[in-house]
Amino acid sequence: MPKCLLLNGEYDNPAYLEDILHNGFQQRILNLEADSGGTETAVLVRRLADCSSGENLDPSVQKAVLYVHGFNDYFFQKEAAYFFNEKGYNFYGLDLRKCGRSASSCQKFDGIGDMRIYHEEILEVLKIIYLEGNQDVVLFGHSLGGLILTLFAKDYSDENLFDGLILNSPFYSFNTVRTKKTWLTLASHLARIMPDVEISTSFSEEYGKSLHKDSRGEWNYNLNWKPHRAPKIPLSWLRAAFSAHRELLNRFEVKKPVLVMCSGESLIDLTERKKIHLSDIVSDVRDISAVSDNIDGEIDFVQFDGGVYDLLLSDEKVRKEVYETIFGWLLKNDFL
Repeated sequence: MPKCLLLNGEYDNPAYLEDILHNGFQQRILNLEADSGGTETAVLVRRLADCSSGENLDPSVQKAVLYVHGFNDYFFQKEAAYFFNEKGYNFYGLDLRKCGRSASSCQKFDGIGDMRIYHEEILEVLKIIYLEGNQDVVLFGHSLGGLILTLFAKDYSDENLFDGLILNSPFYSFNTVRTKKTWLTLASHLARIMPDVEISTSFSEEYGKSLHKDSRGEWNYNLNWKPHRAPKIPLSWLRAAFSAHRELLNRFEVKKPVLVMCSGESLIDLTERKKIHLSDIVSDVRDISAVSDNIDGEIDFVQFDGGVYDLLLSDEKVRKEVYETIFGWLLKNDFL
């Protein structure tokens, strides 16, 4: 039975429009269930592979990867799409509700009281991917996207909706070195009575400055959609994330192969400027390792010395190692 038949709902097939990334990237808007703020949308971006130019590809078997971005982020990693295309994968990137292409004006994470709310767009995109002829799908999440896809894989492990899971520095905890656990617990309780109260995040703007070409980095992206200073978050969103983190502290099973990747070390002292480009300054890699150990299944855990929080935005040498690891893992699991 085709996997798409496992997904409920009607399928409409509007024409894709050219995406802001150009060079073969296309986009379409997904209409979601309205929330307290009104109509919600997400945006799907795709770049299809040219099977005739790949290596040892069987054009009768279409493979796809679905990439989900992180917090205060959107899909702009063209390099990843090109590499997957070269290996015969159709590449799909999803801008979650209220993020990037999906944000109506500015990013506001209001109206989100459960991280599983994002599963609506994941399911809708999977329906589209399969009905576009793809037979094998690998999920690929960074940061918040990694947390969302971990919950998705946990919930749908018994269903035939995906074939493998790749996680790039998944958001498995708040950085408790900068944010005290007692404060998080208190804020989570306050969310019950004051869900719309907004607070500033603890993420340093040094991370963004280390990435963007206009500061000290090599990447060009939309600073309105991925600002150096993350937008405030409502207590309801914080509570949803905190609840998901606590859930993953208990052992759970994923019945598909999982690759978890992160930096070799976290950096706390941001005055060490030379190490900002070579470390994770957003999360604590020990937390990523700890949650990975809670997953029952076929798990590969790999750390990269010199990697930053989003490994796909690390220095070129590290990125080369990351892609070699990803495609080696795909080959090992017969996904190539």
